[in-house]
Amino acid sequence: MGAAPPNPAFYHVVSEVSTVMPEGFLPLVSVVIPTLQEGKYLRRCLESLAKQSYPCYEIICVDGDSTDDTRAIARSFGVNLVLAPGSTLVTARQIGVEHARGAIIIGADADTFYPSDYISRVVAYFGRDPRIVAVGGIGVFELEPWWCHRIWILTYLVYTTIYRLTGIVVYVAASNFAFTKAAFEHVGGYTTYLEVGGDELDILDKLKKAGTIVYDPQLIVYPSSRRARMGFFNYYWRYGIFGYGVGYLLSQKFKRIVIKYTPVR
Repeated sequence: MGAAPPNPAFYHVVSEVSTVMPEGFLPLVSVVIPTLQEGKYLRRCLESLAKQSYPCYEIICVDGDSTDDTRAIARSFGVNLVLAPGSTLVTARQIGVEHARGAIIIGADADTFYPSDYISRVVAYFGRDPRIVAVGGIGVFELEPWWCHRIWILTYLVYTTIYRLTGIVVYVAASNFAFTKAAFEHVGGYTTYLEVGGDELDILDKLKKAGTIVYDPQLIVYPSSRRARMGFFNYYWRYGIFGYGVGYLLSQKFKRIVIKYTPVR
């Protein structure tokens, strides 16, 4: 389950923020994790979140009716477990934000590992400039399959270069995206019929209208490569060109889910 460490040579924008909080700035942070049959991965995620250096946070798991040990694992870590049978991924994230008590929301994934200073780094940005409404970073995937690991490194290199040259944030993964609850509510929250892209491209576009988005390629999380294990062509067809790209555009046009997202467990 281990992920490869990041190679600094790939990233041209060095983080401009330390984990030192402005004096007295310790807002409550809500980490929202949608779950469905995540028994193989959730413990690793929650163990990493339990070791955070930041002191003021809650974890909310929104479960879509898991029948494995997902709920038992969540309860063993004392998280706020919200039951949402039949919910889609984006709907589960929306429900999680609605239950959140924090002023800052961190979107997370059950199959992702978070470094111990992750929340502190996120919060430090919001404390630096009140115009910042969202912060995102990158994901370094597991070494196997090799093509997934390398392609995502190159993809994030492209996103980083665009940001460095233009200041434009092209894409942020839902597993590494934080925003203020106030800004989220101001823009109307997630578009829940966008089952793919609703928690990434669409909410990113909405939040750009509310304030400043920061993209930090040194804000790194470590997702699993489980979707890539089905093979290169299946992965890019189901979760790239067709499942994500075409599915997102069709849902935008018809205002409903057109291509149902199939999770990999």
